[in-house]
Amino acid sequence: MIPFEKKEEKLIYTICKECNVKNIEQFIAEIAKFYKILTDVNSNLNLTRIRSEEDFWIKHIFDSLYIGKYFSEISKDKLKILDLGCGGGFPSIPLAIAFDNLEIVALDSIKKKTDFVDSIAKKMKLNNLSVFAGRARELNRKKEWAGQFDIVTARAVAESKVIFRETRNFLKEAGRYILYKTPEQISNEFAETAKISAKNGFEWSIKEEYSLPNNLGKRQFLMGENNAM
Repeated sequence: MIPFEKKEEKLIYTICKECNVKNIEQFIAEIAKFYKILTDVNSNLNLTRIRSEEDFWIKHIFDSLYIGKYFSEISKDKLKILDLGCGGGFPSIPLAIAFDNLEIVALDSIKKKTDFVDSIAKKMKLNNLSVFAGRARELNRKKEWAGQFDIVTARAVAESKVIFRETRNFLKEAGRYILYKTPEQISNEFAETAKISAKNGFEWSIKEEYSLPNNLGKRQFLMGENNAM
């Protein structure tokens, strides 16, 4: 079988370019290494759902990268990002590989997942990725975590209002939430999230809806920022 990255090389280059990946060839090579490690380990640990190499590229890699298309500063600014509920390493690992300007902290409450992401960071020499095991709502009360991040992001983790309640102390004064969502999730969550965060001066906006390749799902980014500074 021809590997997906060879069969769909044009698509991969197109998406990577749209998402402002700096060195596309190097990125593809590194992601191929990551895929091999992940599929070997996933059969025993069940870190994330991967049905095929195509599924991996579109639902995990492309999905992680789209933040670079809709927020161009991801590819060029020195930003410290918290990936909340990092799971098997999405979006933290693809973003760390694609954008060496980012300092990424991957957080998850399940230690087998953080152990895996940490092992990937070490094996692939991702010096811009650090990993912690813990619960956000507990760390949110600790002084050493307060005001540390430019961006808190999360992909397939929890409702927006829960994320806000459990992580708002993590953000710097000018920090933002950029949350990976489906249009249906935003429709269900937006009003309540805006309501509970308004007293803290947060306002929320929605980026345009887009589709993953091969009709594998629709997505939108939900952004929250403090306008009461």
